[in-house]
Amino acid sequence: MAHFQIHLRGQSLLGRVLLGTAALAVVVLLFFFLAAMLVVGTIAAIAFLARFWWLKRSLKQPEQPETLTAEYTVIEREPQEQARLPDEIQPGASMDATDPGRHGPSLSAPGPGSGTPGSRAGGS
Repeated sequence: MAHFQIHLRGQSLLGRVLLGTAALAVVVLLFFFLAAMLVVGTIAAIAFLARFWWLKRSLKQPEQPETLTAEYTVIEREPQEQARLPDEIQPGASMDATDPGRHGPSLSAPGPGSGTPGSRAGGS
C-alpha cells in the first residue's frame, strides 16, 4: 500500500495556500460526485422497482376474454316495416348517402311520432 507524506514545514506560504486550495477543490469535487451517484442510484432503483411492480401487476390480472358474453331480454320488437337493417344488399347496389334507393338506415332526422325506437306513435 502506498504511503504519502506531505511536509508543509519546508514549503513557502504560497505552496501551502496552493496545496490547501487543491485539497479543498478535491473535497468539493468528491462531494458533487457522491451527490451525482446518489441521484443516479435513486433513479435506477425507482426504475427497477417500477418495472418489478408492472410485471407483478400484469401477472395478477386475469386475461381479458376476446369476446364478451351477456344475457339479454327482448322487451319490444320493431315492426317489420320499421326494421333498421337492410334485407340483403343487391349486387351492384350503391352505398352512397346521396343514392335515394340505397339500403341501410336513413341519414335524415325522424319527425315526431315517426315510430322510432323509444317513441310511440299516437303520443301515449
